[in-house]
Amino acid sequence: VAPDVVLGVRCGKDELMQDWHRLSSVFENIALRLVRLEECGDDALVATTTTNFTIPENTVHEVFPHLYEHESQLVRKFVGQRVDMSGRTYLEWDRGHTRLTSIISHCDLLTPILGLVGSVENASRVFEKSKISPDFLRREPSSSS
Repeated sequence: VAPDVVLGVRCGKDELMQDWHRLSSVFENIALRLVRLEECGDDALVATTTTNFTIPENTVHEVFPHLYEHESQLVRKFVGQRVDMSGRTYLEWDRGHTRLTSIISHCDLLTPILGLVGSVENASRVFEKSKISPDFLRREPSSSS
């Protein structure tokens, strides 16, 4: 991996490692399965994946803290549940330096959460102030929150 690997809007090996560390410490029993790997030009691959994990109670505190105090009925719908999330990751390779230079992931966390909480309104409340987006990307803290 290149030291300045691009990760969507962020970059660097440290950012990549922080993301994986955070995800593995917040969600339980994470299993990533490669469904398909396709060449995309000479220096890129597209990986189609399925990721599944369990949403433990501590995840609500960490990732969805806005729900914990006022949305206990909503929280009960997804705590302890197993989530199956589909995704695609674009990987760009630098042949000259033989290392990965870009990773762009698109995952669908919205669909499984919608299935657990039962309505678009409830899913919207889950994600509106969460620390993770419906496409499973870390949200940066904003000064308006």
